Amino acid sequence: MECSKTVRGDACFLRTKAIAKDGGTSISGASVVCYDTLHGCTDACVFTCYAVDHCNGSQDDSVACAPDITTIVVITFASIIGVSTICCIACFCAPCCVCAAYIRRRRSNRRNAAEDSKTNGALI
Repeated sequence: MECSKTVRGDACFLRTKAIAKDGGTSISGASVVCYDTLHGCTDACVFTCYAVDHCNGSQDDSVACAPDITTIVVITFASIIGVSTICCIACFCAPCCVCAAYIRRRRSNRRNAAEDSKTNGALI
């Protein structure tokens, strides 16, 4: 199957649209849901309904519910931002917190050592 071409480029993220061997249209993908009727698709689908000859490998005429390119781009962008945020926290913030805790512990140990030397210094 070939990816469906749009004006903006390839739209192969979550759906694949191709011309079937018998000349009909075919759509398949992880986010594509197939319905028997257009009415059933419009009632249950929150995305766009497409009339296709083959949906997710079936041989029957059906109606496919699939997201449009804008939804795919938004989901992809949100995923990239989420992963970047997690990596930033793990790679930058966590070492900074560990260093701050180390410095705080070192200062308190020095302070305690100085207080102990003052109290233990005079044995008279």
